[in-house]
Amino acid sequence: MDAGANAAWIEQVQADSLSRLEAVEQMQQQLQGLTGSASSSDRTVQVTVTPAGALVDLHLDERALRGGADELAAEILALTGRATAEVALRVKEIVAGVIPETDVDDLLAGQVPASTRADVEAELAARRGGAAGEAER
Repeated sequence: MDAGANAAWIEQVQADSLSRLEAVEQMQQQLQGLTGSASSSDRTVQVTVTPAGALVDLHLDERALRGGADELAAEILALTGRATAEVALRVKEIVAGVIPETDVDDLLAGQVPASTRADVEAELAARRGGAAGEAER
């Protein structure tokens, strides 16, 4: 590779890096404060959750208490699940193109992405093999 081609390649890598960093910055701004909400059909129970499913707001109308504690608890749990699913879809839309979809699915499920697990396992195996090889010397 001649000096001119090398300089052009470096310039392209820098431009690509800047573009990716800007995409990540935009993604972070869109994800900040993102929530999902769901309401019962009669609007007596309303929940708001984070992308992780943490309940951040709960509104109960007096009428929601008439069905008893078990019915109310079931309604809150169902709405929390629905709101979490809604916000998960919005997260996937926002991060599309920045993070592989399979990684997003794993992250939303609270798991380390399979590709990351494979990379970590390979690195550990290499280091353990290297440490074992050094110990044998």
